[in-house]
Amino acid sequence: MLVDKKGLILLILTALGWSLSGVIIKTVEMEALPIAFYRSAIAGIFLSLCSLRSEPFKPNHHSAYTAIAYALAVILLVVSTKETTAANAIILQYSAPAFVFILAIPLLGERPERRDWWVLISTMLGVLCIFSQGTGDAIDGIIYGLLSGFGFALLTVLLRLYKGRNPVQTMAFNNLLVALLLLPWVWDSLMLTPIEAVLMLIMGVIQLGGPYVMYAFALRRVLARDAALISLLEPLLNPVWVFLFVGEIPASMTFLGGSLILGGLLLRFFRR
Repeated sequence: MLVDKKGLILLILTALGWSLSGVIIKTVEMEALPIAFYRSAIAGIFLSLCSLRSEPFKPNHHSAYTAIAYALAVILLVVSTKETTAANAIILQYSAPAFVFILAIPLLGERPERRDWWVLISTMLGVLCIFSQGTGDAIDGIIYGLLSGFGFALLTVLLRLYKGRNPVQTMAFNNLLVALLLLPWVWDSLMLTPIEAVLMLIMGVIQLGGPYVMYAFALRRVLARDAALISLLEPLLNPVWVFLFVGEIPASMTFLGGSLILGGLLLRFFRR
């Protein structure tokens, strides 16, 4: 089956947008929670505007579950990026597929294939490599990154469990709820400088909101397997941008751990 060119372009643009998170978080002189608040608030408003012509969104308890899982993923990713290297944070979030294999057994009744267990082993070895370099405050960032991966995995399983809803509306609701949850914690930190306001606008629209719209449309044109493979550009590009613009160099064990995690995922999606 030929890959749809428009779908391929949309996926590449999606990965490029998502990969900007590390360099912006490392560049802006703000605490983690205000960044997470503005990122989700702006993305939520943007996605809501993109779905105005759709049928009205009716939240229910299923929406609340997915929003909580999403909050766990996105808030802890920002905190992790602040506490450890951008490479550690994003690679650990991509441990999510291993958690998906486990969560899908009780929640979806989907039994992993034999090669799925090899991906799980490869991922856990990669996580251990990254954990081996954690000392002091860095270990907190590594733990937050791993928990972010678990949250992303839970979100993935819940979205499949409650499939059939408009993905753009769902992500709009998720982001607005995250912003609402964070508001009491960031109330005293809402003032922004002009540069911070511009960077938060870029994060909300170009880095998070816009890519999710493109991802939703791309999934109508390409196989899920192809989408998963191309999205691996994000954890590869994220530390590259941080290195080029911030000068942060990942540790050698991050390269080894990242190779195990991303290599295992690549093997999972290729047939023998």
